[in-house]
Amino acid sequence: MKTSSKQTLSHQIVENKLRKILAKGNLKPHSSFLSEVEMSERFGVNVATARKAVDRLVQDGLLYKLHRKGTFVAPPARNRLFIVAMTNPNYSCIGKLTPVADRYPNLHWQELVIDTLRSNLKDLKLVFPNLEGALFVRDFPKCVDVMQGFSEKAIPTFFYGSDTHEPLLGNTHALLYREEDIVNMALNHLKEQGVKRIDCMGSSGWAASRARMEFYQKWVKANGYPMESEMIFDTMHQPSGDTMARYSLLKKRFASKSYKSDGFFVTGNELPVVIQAALAAGLRVPEDLKVVGIEDDEDMALTLFPRPTAVRIPFTEDIQTGFKLLSDLRGKQPKEPIMQWSQPYLIKRQST
Repeated sequence: MKTSSKQTLSHQIVENKLRKILAKGNLKPHSSFLSEVEMSERFGVNVATARKAVDRLVQDGLLYKLHRKGTFVAPPARNRLFIVAMTNPNYSCIGKLTPVADRYPNLHWQELVIDTLRSNLKDLKLVFPNLEGALFVRDFPKCVDVMQGFSEKAIPTFFYGSDTHEPLLGNTHALLYREEDIVNMALNHLKEQGVKRIDCMGSSGWAASRARMEFYQKWVKANGYPMESEMIFDTMHQPSGDTMARYSLLKKRFASKSYKSDGFFVTGNELPVVIQAALAAGLRVPEDLKVVGIEDDEDMALTLFPRPTAVRIPFTEDIQTGFKLLSDLRGKQPKEPIMQWSQPYLIKRQST
């Protein structure tokens, strides 16, 4: 009986504390979305006790259950709010956006995975009655239906990603990077280094990579370089993330006596795999093989040597710009969608 009484008391204490917090309406960004586990840790009670407190608050309309895993949206997030929609659940923009978002103390914002938004799309106005905009980051095919749902509800949307998706954006505001410019920057650098034959690795199953492979072929032909089918290493049919399989195939290829390329262009994030495979096959980088690729800021392995030369897409700067542009759209209805362009740049390192 004592235990039951204690648990009941704990539930009431947690509920009262939560009511006071919610009544003030001053939860900081990122704390306006609460989970049962977070609440149990915050108040030093077990999850079951936190759940009882939450259930009462949900009944009173102070919290809204966002999805079945037990995450709840609180009133501050139901006021003036931006959503940053991530297509990759393993990647976060919070640390990159916070310095910019802090300049808008009266504007709440929250990062959510696109699947969470999709499951609540029908109740969007109920969950977020005063949603003022959404910034969608990267993988367009994974978020196009959610973006359309936002647009149908007249919620300003902003997309950041590749210009390969530009024809499909419609009236969506966008900050894009030009794939052809990125590819040309990388290949022109190899040309300046005196490279005579350039291989390419990428995945035709990924829109941005496929576009980069096509622009690679266009550049090669336009610049009088040799073009053979064996020079394109397409990873589409390999298991996603199977770096060892790629490493083994590349190593075998580099070790072949018939291998004669002196340059290598990587369209994705596998520059380290290419460099390590080349070194393992006995090639010297950059003396025998000069390697260049494409990277987002902070994506390359800092411990890798030789460090890879790459065209950097300024991800942090771009999403901060996207957030600022979206902020400026509040209460406005431009006749034409806003379109801005990213400014990638080459970082020359030891691999060339």
